[in-house]
Amino acid sequence: MASNVNGTEPSYEQIQVTTEGEISRRPSVSENEGPPSANPPSEAGSDGENNAHKPSDPSQSPSNRLNDWFVWEILGLAISTGVLIALAAVLAQYNRNPQPSWRYMSLNSLISWLSTIFRAGIVISSSEALGQLKWIWFAQKRERPVQELGVYDSATRGPYGAIKLIWTLRARHFAVLGSIAVILAIAIDPFAQNLVYYYQDMVDDPFQQALLARTDNYTGSSNSSTNMLAGSGVDVVLKANVYSSLLNNDPQRPWATSQYSCPSGNCTWDPVAALEARALCADVTSLLSGSCIEPEDNFGITNCTLSLPGNQTQASYIGPDDGKSFRTGQEKDMIFVSNGVDTPVAESNRVNTTLGVVQFIARQKDLPPDRLLKTMSSTDGFEATECAIVPVVRSFRPSVENNVYKEETLATWGQSSLIRGDRLVAHYDLVPPWGPEMGTDQPNQVFGYDVMSSRVITKFVQDILTGHLSNSYGALYYLSTVPDPIYAGRDILVALGEGEVVGCGDYLPSRLNCTMENIAQAVSKSFRDSRYRLNAEDESGRAVGRVRISVTHVGVRWAWIVLPVLVLLLGILVLVGTLWKARQRCIPKWKNDLLPLLFLYSDMTDEKAGGFGLPAQGSLSHTKQMKVRLDTSDGRILLR
Repeated sequence: MASNVNGTEPSYEQIQVTTEGEISRRPSVSENEGPPSANPPSEAGSDGENNAHKPSDPSQSPSNRLNDWFVWEILGLAISTGVLIALAAVLAQYNRNPQPSWRYMSLNSLISWLSTIFRAGIVISSSEALGQLKWIWFAQKRERPVQELGVYDSATRGPYGAIKLIWTLRARHFAVLGSIAVILAIAIDPFAQNLVYYYQDMVDDPFQQALLARTDNYTGSSNSSTNMLAGSGVDVVLKANVYSSLLNNDPQRPWATSQYSCPSGNCTWDPVAALEARALCADVTSLLSGSCIEPEDNFGITNCTLSLPGNQTQASYIGPDDGKSFRTGQEKDMIFVSNGVDTPVAESNRVNTTLGVVQFIARQKDLPPDRLLKTMSSTDGFEATECAIVPVVRSFRPSVENNVYKEETLATWGQSSLIRGDRLVAHYDLVPPWGPEMGTDQPNQVFGYDVMSSRVITKFVQDILTGHLSNSYGALYYLSTVPDPIYAGRDILVALGEGEVVGCGDYLPSRLNCTMENIAQAVSKSFRDSRYRLNAEDESGRAVGRVRISVTHVGVRWAWIVLPVLVLLLGILVLVGTLWKARQRCIPKWKNDLLPLLFLYSDMTDEKAGGFGLPAQGSLSHTKQMKVRLDTSDGRILLR
């Protein structure tokens, strides 16, 4: 307090609070006088026995030492730091992984518990630091309004008081950082909950298997050897698949997909190698040659012929006569000719063993008779194609996604060699230079098919595609030119001519290409399904894959952890700064204790009265046995 009006040093009176609750004042003494005896003779005893058995200083008790060193606050920050690290570790472990299925707690519950513990440590530390900063604030040189005691005290109790403190201090004091920490601590739990989100993703199911048909060897048919030698013993399943590929307009193309089992509708396999077939097609239009016989040399009938080398495939046009021939009205407008041949003319089809070669000559568009004659004599307006079905070994990576089967081709091997033997057991071998990484069971695994199977498949493919389509007086004529046909050749020619083969366009000359592609896929399915169909327990007839199931996964939005980190840094900064300021000014560690206010109180109604005071070290240990109560006396409320 300031000096009194007489210019003398202020005098202080001391308060005595007895254990019975009585409060009395002793005469005031000046600062120049010695302090009153701490132990009057009446209290000390005559022989000094009390001094002999005087207990140790209570201010040095373990609890006071912990309080002086802010141990609890430091421990709170340490716990908050550990909890934040644990939270980050848990989130990092489960980020992009399946949601944990704990028995008694969910991930969100764990995050809530950790965030609550984290916030408690921060709030406790920051509140106690704000309480200590209150004493530091009033220990500065200039006097402070007493109302600011309440502002500081309310700041330790919640965000509303913290906002008031920031406003009171105009955000220009160190205590503002503690107030910000208290305010931001409110949002810790919402921010922590926003750290995680959930989404559906696929994982392997260890309790289920995915199966896929494959084969490394094809033995054709179970029919008798007599039928196979005659070329009529084609496997009924292969025949059905080929017919379906040409006559079934189902866009799902079931005839092209091998058998598989995928319980969940989502499955994956490692690379698979299997014996299959593919179509090789070449444009041989440049090899076409045409010639026409004029009416004078042919009894009044115009006859034009287009042919490929070797005259294996010929397309003829018989035009209208000159009125002198008995063949009047027999003109025929050729549309296309398809023929199975033994010797291919395309170089690409000569180097591989084939399962049937088909040549196709087709008109590009409809032409009037006179124009057609000129066109046939020059081969303009016609296209010729040659296609072959070639056995291959294909390495591919299959998968099923949302019940849709698909394959990714990795490599194809088509070189084969004939292994001589008995007429019924001779076979073709294909040995791709692959290892298990490409789907083979072992390095240089042998794939193959027997010669008899090759014969019957070749005859079947060539027979169903041998014939022609012509137009006579507006009527279409489909004719299979195979002697004694035993297959549905005419039906196939109708589908080919009218563009009803699935996947084939309206352009007639290109239809053989897609037709042979469909046949190759149907043959491949028949190859691969043969072992799977005959013996489902045979491991070599199936590839085992993984069943994928949809599982809830955890995702982490790491940006939301910024707030907890910021609050932790503020808490550490506030506590370290408070410790430094308290030791710099030698302020007792009272923090949020209310008892110092009782003993530091100065009666403002008496100019000569001074503060009652406390020991310089700020110890409050002597208050443990005090008992007081609020009392009303002379219109004033007193704590007695």
